[in-house]
Amino acid sequence: MKRVIFVLFLLFSFSAQASIYSSDEVEEVIVVGAKVYSGYSDPVYDEHALEAVMPTKRFAPGGKGGFIGANINGMDVKHTSVWKNGVPANDPSSGWYDFGTDLVAQQSVKYISGPNSVRYGSGSIAGAIIIEDTFENNTILKGGLNTDEYYVKTGMSNFSVAHFKGHNGSVRSDNEEIDWYENTTVKVGGDVGQWRFRAEAVDYEYDYDQCYMPDWSVSNDCQQDGKKYNASIRSNFMTIGYYKNEQEHNSGYLVDAERIYVDAIVMDYQGHQLGLNAEQEKYNEMDRKNGAIYYRVTQEQWGLGIRAEEDGPIVGRIGVDIGPVKWSLGNSYRRPTLYEAIGDAWVSANPDLDAEEGIGTELAFFNFSIYYYDFSEGIEFDNGAYQYVNSGEFVSQGVKYNNTILTENGNWILHFEYTDSEKLRVPEFMTKLGYEWSDQLSNGMPWDASIMYVGEFNKGLEYNGEPIDDVSSANLRWGVYPNPDMHIVLAVEDIFDNKFEILPGYPAGGREISLSIRLSY
Repeated sequence: MKRVIFVLFLLFSFSAQASIYSSDEVEEVIVVGAKVYSGYSDPVYDEHALEAVMPTKRFAPGGKGGFIGANINGMDVKHTSVWKNGVPANDPSSGWYDFGTDLVAQQSVKYISGPNSVRYGSGSIAGAIIIEDTFENNTILKGGLNTDEYYVKTGMSNFSVAHFKGHNGSVRSDNEEIDWYENTTVKVGGDVGQWRFRAEAVDYEYDYDQCYMPDWSVSNDCQQDGKKYNASIRSNFMTIGYYKNEQEHNSGYLVDAERIYVDAIVMDYQGHQLGLNAEQEKYNEMDRKNGAIYYRVTQEQWGLGIRAEEDGPIVGRIGVDIGPVKWSLGNSYRRPTLYEAIGDAWVSANPDLDAEEGIGTELAFFNFSIYYYDFSEGIEFDNGAYQYVNSGEFVSQGVKYNNTILTENGNWILHFEYTDSEKLRVPEFMTKLGYEWSDQLSNGMPWDASIMYVGEFNKGLEYNGEPIDDVSSANLRWGVYPNPDMHIVLAVEDIFDNKFEILPGYPAGGREISLSIRLSY
């Protein structure tokens, strides 16, 4: 209660300074010392929005519609926070964000690397992914020439609707049942004065295998029907947002999770910023509330910040930015999610679960970066006890290089990463190599093309001791512009038809050929 009174006191104390606000969007404040990766998620080129900032993430366990999360810097998917249109979107039940049930429908995507718990909350020790919906006057048609799938999207300056339907063959390699994925996504947005409005509604159906039915039998006839909603209204000093995730499985498993979120910058003056946020999270019949206050000072070459939450310790961060050198150091405290602590009919509750605590640092020099994370306490799922337990200390460290080299005819794309992590399913080596030809001219018709290779190697063993296959895929695209408002693209994914299992029992890869047409107006 004392903290709540203190927060209210600060809010009213600084309300007189309401005319002194940063010109940056709330979710785009500068994080001094962080390496920022920017991308654009386009349905003609990408399978997942995650590819814009994790370039080797082309395949999801479970195929199209299957779960895929951001395990950046060798960390757990719950250690990177995801923000959509200014609102935290990590699910209140699981703690992660599932990119697999999103359609690529034209978004700008940024990844702010390094420990960022002061600004983006306690789940941001590995960084924060910022997704902003964009609206373009175009229609995109995409169909598989050797697969039963299609994608259609149409949009204007403040509205878009997209639909996808396709199948994965069988999600599991131990049966031949056809598993389908279908998704419809509607987005609206607009600006009124200094306020920006965004809203999204997603409705999907996903077939999968190996689920436990109410009688505890194992079935391959599994279906997940889901709906996701996201809405926000923002200005330069305030964000009000809402997030909801509903899932209903024919096995009887239900998810009803939502978040109401408010953030206010009550003072922003000469590099000093004071902010408050509050949220209410709900998972099925349980809910909890949390409030936080954060203070940041940002100067030309350095910055520091502190954050205090109602039921957690104070976390801090320091960053340095001197020419090509960027360095950050910060700690994190992540409470167990409602699902981790409460469980359900299949997962046993663990009300005594302690929070995760860790410290992380990252040093970048030009296009190289080195990272190191040390957790004094982690949270893992125990497959034997079938509950979440505290796992003690773990370390993740590595080095990566990411660069785009411009040439006269196009760009070289270079990404290399080595990770030494104690987490499961983390590749030791990751790479994306390729070349993009742009704005070429042949017989009077402009064209572009790209050839890319992605690979993930040495993923180690699954929890049951089975080895995990490497990922290796080469992809080719060639596009032409019959007129300035039309772009036709032929794509061949996995040229060499290299099939593998992304996880034991979950097939991936295989050659896919598609044709896309983009009509702009």
